[in-house]
Amino acid sequence: MAFKQMRKIVRYGKSSNGIVLPREWLDYYNLAKGNELVILGNQVLVIAPKHLEENARRLIETSHTERLSRNETE
Repeated sequence: MAFKQMRKIVRYGKSSNGIVLPREWLDYYNLAKGNELVILGNQVLVIAPKHLEENARRLIETSHTERLSRNETE
């Protein structure tokens, strides 16, 4: 399920913010209220279900390595 979609940050209460995930994503990734998500970042943010944390970590590491390689050739 590859996709790109813009989401806005919304305010919850006086000091919290968040993003709302579409129902289709929750269904596809078998997520429900209370499930943990992992947020990883290294110049980009990756949000992944907890059980896919290692996949997300590899994605971040690969992205970082590719960016370093591009900077060395410029």
